Amino acid sequence: MDDTAPPAHLLVVDDDARLRGLLAKYLADQGFRVSTAGDAAEAARQMAAIAFDLLILDVMMPGEDGITFTKRLGAGDAPPVLLLTARGEPDERIAGL
Repeated sequence: MDDTAPPAHLLVVDDDARLRGLLAKYLADQGFRVSTAGDAAEAARQMAAIAFDLLILDVMMPGEDGITFTKRLGAGDAPPVLLLTARGEPDERIAGL
């Protein structure tokens, strides 16, 4: 990471509080600024107020899932998205792409 640039601000979105916390801690330890959200609705509220550099989304969340949320973001000014999933079937991976 460039020491003169401010750290990238990441938003970790996962309904599993333990996993969300572990991921946030690891990324913060690597020098990133990290915010977290427990679901897509909370993520949308945070994104309305903060410009994130990257979203890390769980695919399988209650309510709006990560893939649907990503589609809703569109390609406009949305930050890059990294999808996390336990699913391994090829058609599910393709849907994420």
